[in-house]
Amino acid sequence: MHVKASVWRILIILFFLSVITWLLSEEDNLKNEEPEVAPAFKVSAIKVQPDTVKIHVTATGIAMTRWLADVTASVSGRLSQLSEQAEPGSLVEEGFVLAKLRDTSYVAEVKAEQARLKRAELNLAQYLHEQYVATSVNKGKKTSAFGRFEPHVAAAKAEVASMQASINAAKQRLIDTSIKTPFSGIIINKYVTPLQWINTGDRLFSIASDQFIDINVSLSKKQWQQLGNIKQQANIQVLTPEGELWQASVRFLDPKMNETTRQRSIVLQVKNPYSRKIPLLSGQQVDITFDSTIEENIVRAPASVLTQDGKVWSIIAGKFSLENIQVIDESNDQVLFRYLSQPTKARVLVEYPLGTMLEGQHAIAMFDEL
Repeated sequence: MHVKASVWRILIILFFLSVITWLLSEEDNLKNEEPEVAPAFKVSAIKVQPDTVKIHVTATGIAMTRWLADVTASVSGRLSQLSEQAEPGSLVEEGFVLAKLRDTSYVAEVKAEQARLKRAELNLAQYLHEQYVATSVNKGKKTSAFGRFEPHVAAAKAEVASMQASINAAKQRLIDTSIKTPFSGIIINKYVTPLQWINTGDRLFSIASDQFIDINVSLSKKQWQQLGNIKQQANIQVLTPEGELWQASVRFLDPKMNETTRQRSIVLQVKNPYSRKIPLLSGQQVDITFDSTIEENIVRAPASVLTQDGKVWSIIAGKFSLENIQVIDESNDQVLFRYLSQPTKARVLVEYPLGTMLEGQHAIAMFDEL
């Protein structure tokens, strides 16, 4: 029994020694193992240097006619003459005769009023003569105003004045049988046909100014800030869908906000819009370019560098760094921005950021070889 107990004690001691030996060997192995380093992320990158840039603010606008007015009939009658030039798109001078109405009845009306005036003048002359005779006969005698024919003469003079006013009105109606343009402009629409019966107030033509055309441009708050004092803008260019370039100037700033877009508009004007072979037409959507102020520390980069939340990834000391920026201008293929931290410092910018990139992750910049 004593020998058997000694054997068990020896076995237990050997077991514990083997366990301790195994643990010590594992500890040495862990000490000798080096920590694993995550592989570096290879990305396309570009080198950028902040610079001073003259910003061009771009917007879209809608061309609108100025002084669009209806030419209406002041009298009624049958249309007797319609000018061949009275067609939409024709440029006409002020006072150009677009059409004429038959004036026979209006000529007769003027003649009848002239005859009434002659009778009124004859009646006045008769009362003046009777007044003269009465004054001569009753010289030195007291007579009433009626005896001196004063009310008779006054009534006759009033009748003459009334007849003169009637003649002037009849002459104006005769003049109104000629339908004329109220100002120099371009005919926009024509609503009449030859020999048509025209009633007073009927719309015959619509005409707009040919000296200017207006362009309504809605600007965002950011664009207003970029433009500064917009009334002093000396270079505003308008580009039409046909590729025609026009020079514009500021007419006025809209004093109210657009109820739908909640933006404030500016109205530009273009001089002589119909003077070219391809004119600037009302209703066209045009591209507007404003010259803005000089901006400093601006980075010009492809639009692809922007993340969905408007930031950019830089590579600093071989690691990714997500940086905040201020976007100055953005188009489909290019973005202009300023770094909010260290804006004057050059950067290595990730050209195509990925959603799997992490802050502080090791990175290798791959530059396109030209």
